[in-house]
Amino acid sequence: MILAVVLVACSKQQGEDKATSADRYETLRRDLAAMLGENLDSAFIMLDSLEATDQYPDCVINLLRGNMYGQQMSLRFAEYYLRKAICQELHDEWPKGYYMGQYNLGLSLQLKSNLEEART
Repeated sequence: MILAVVLVACSKQQGEDKATSADRYETLRRDLAAMLGENLDSAFIMLDSLEATDQYPDCVINLLRGNMYGQQMSLRFAEYYLRKAICQELHDEWPKGYYMGQYNLGLSLQLKSNLEEART
């Protein structure tokens, strides 16, 4: 009986940690998006600083960087970082971010293709 209570408590704790991490990532994404509209350099500097402190997994940092480059229409950089971000670790850490990354990668590739067709 005691073992069952401990297992239930531990599984609930892990689920809460995942939700907390996903909430942190979402808050960071929103903050960066707001900064991007005001000051592009500050947003990239903030992201570089967070990467240096290892507060966030590399996959999350790469996703956010890829999204920022995509918003700036730097499609080659967006594709590079989004491809680095989309992995099992991102899916496990932040499922919404994983699917957002896949969507944004597809959008970047489509835009890149359309621009190349327009040039020819």
